[in-house]
Amino acid sequence: MNASARRSDAAQNRTRIVEAARAALTESRHVHFNEIAKRAGVGQGTLYRHFPNREALLAEVYRRDVEELVTAAPRSAGGT
Repeated sequence: MNASARRSDAAQNRTRIVEAARAALTESRHVHFNEIAKRAGVGQGTLYRHFPNREALLAEVYRRDVEELVTAAPRSAGGT
């Protein structure tokens, strides 16, 4: 596997982890890392390579939520 394919796989894994965390957090605030890894279809080592602790993962989930809100705000307000 070449370097760009590895980077692409890593980016896909990161996206799946964040999406799995977001889904799990809508169900419960007390979700465990191993549950998020299972939902994302990755091992715990992969999860920890991307997010060394729970706070880092939560910060990324919330960062993406805020980013989506900022992007959607002009449309919601009748802008472009």
